Parts: sequence; C-alpha cells; structure tokens
Amino acid sequence: MREPGQEPDTTRTGPDATVTPRTASTVDHLVVLLRRLYRTGFRHPASLLHSAEADDTIRLVTGRTPPPPHDDIARLQHLTAAHEITRAAAVALGDPETTVVFHLLDLHEGPARTRGGIETRREAAARAYSTNPTQPMSGPSFLRRTERAITVLLAAEILKHANAQIPPQTPRSSDHPEGTHRSLTPAPNAPPPPVDAFRPRRPGR
Repeated sequence: MREPGQEPDTTRTGPDATVTPRTASTVDHLVVLLRRLYRTGFRHPASLLHSAEADDTIRLVTGRTPPPPHDDIARLQHLTAAHEITRAAAVALGDPETTVVFHLLDLHEGPARTRGGIETRREAAARAYSTNPTQPMSGPSFLRRTERAITVLLAAEILKHANAQIPPQTPRSSDHPEGTHRSLTPAPNAPPPPVDAFRPRRPGR
C-alpha cells in the first residue's frame, strides 16, 4: 500500500530482477528504494538483513550482486557498506537536508533520535526543514512539496560515494580449456628499454 504522493514501486527483486546498477535511470530507482527505506528505517545494517529491501539496497547502493539469502555473513558485509555509503551521502548534503534525512531513515543517535514510525519521523523532518519555527510545515505537506526533491539529492550523493569506492580494474585470469592459464584482462604492456641499452650487432656475427 502506497502513501499519499508516493510513486509506484517498480523495482523488482529476486533472481529475475532487471534493475541494473549505474544506468541512466539509477537515480530514479534509488529514489523509489529510499522512500521504501523511510518506512522501515535504516538504523543499522542488520535491520535489513532479512528484509524484502535487502537485495535492492545492496544492488542499488553498492553496485554489488546480492549474495544468496542463506549467506548472512556476506549479506551483512554488503549491507554494512550500503549503510556507510548512505550515511556519508546524507552527511555530505549539509543541513537542513542532513537532519531531514537522518530523521527519515532513523539515523539519529541519542536525544536527537525521534522514536516512532514514518509519520512521526516525517513530522520531525518537516520541523527541521521549516524556516518558520512558530508555524512549522506539517508532515503531509512536507511529503507533497519537499520530500522527493531531497530524496533525489540523496540518491545523487549515494551514487557519487558508491562510485568513489569502486576499485580500478585489475588483471584477472581464468583457466583456459586447453589447460593453460590465460589472462582475461591483460596487464599493460611493459615500457620499451632505454635507447642507451641498444647495442648494434658487429659485422660477421
């Protein structure tokens, strides 16, 4: 069931998922995922371990292939990376957007944390974003007017942080069918020797 003003959920999960990371529409898919995570919160990586959102969070936030459902250790490692990326992206937005996202995703610690469901946390986010503290924006008004724009900014920051963590390509190898070990990604060619290393052949030899 969708909340008022929320887009239909078109992100698929499971072995037949068609969402591919780093495509032109990745920001849109991330926005849909993040607004699903607002409902559950992303307070700790383990909070999504057995969640329906786990595979999409790993795939869209980290760009990695989700491990099998029974591999809790590998899945928790990937979800930890996704949590770190999401938190760093939220911090990079700066206030008031950082505080807003921390409320929506339940990332606050200590007294700053607002306990409760998404409606309660959205009200706190709306108050944090309001420019007039005596007449703060309501949660439903924030949902209609502001939430998606901030979520798009967060999705873009997530992509920036995720891409920064992707290591450069290194040569990889595979066993050749004929039994020899061949590289699938060849290493760079060695530089030529210096000119003074050349020794002309002597006549008659």
